[in-house]
Amino acid sequence: MEDFSITRGGPLHWLLVRLGQAGHGRRLVLRRALFVVLITWLPLLILSLVDGLAWGRQIKIPFLRDFAINVRLLIAAPILILSESRIDRRWHTLVLEFLRSDLVSREVLPSFEKVLERTSRWRDGVLPETFLALIAFFPSIFIVKTELLMSGISNWHTLNTGAVSAAGWSAALPMVPVVLYATPTDELVRALLKMLG
Repeated sequence: MEDFSITRGGPLHWLLVRLGQAGHGRRLVLRRALFVVLITWLPLLILSLVDGLAWGRQIKIPFLRDFAINVRLLIAAPILILSESRIDRRWHTLVLEFLRSDLVSREVLPSFEKVLERTSRWRDGVLPETFLALIAFFPSIFIVKTELLMSGISNWHTLNTGAVSAAGWSAALPMVPVVLYATPTDELVRALLKMLG
């Protein structure tokens, strides 16, 4: 119970450990946040520059004026990564507080420990990770237009011919789903799934 964590475990965490990027140190967390920006936003910018869709008036919504994608990739994803360690510490403190405040009596302690063990097994399980990956990639696989609200409006997702641009495809697969899957948003979903499981 003393080392309970909702984020230190599971396939994604093990991958970060193997890459030497696991932990809650400020430098590591900043590096992970920067890495997510580099693998998501920067390629979209480069591809939209190559296609001439980054800025200008030739289309209604060029890449740099698409506030939804820019805020999501430059602000929201890094904030979620930066908040991961704080969220994990709060969950850890909450579990310990249940014990310190005598909310969990000696009679109930074995059941409480079983819940924590089950939560850790769910955290480390491949099935929840696979389920969350499918949820993250589902829209990209089955929806050609990555931003439904922009259909019918000239934007950086499509070329003048009506075909999906390289940046549009990259936003659909794999850049945006990677962010949806790898950011702590899914940690919160994981925590909820584990608590319900």
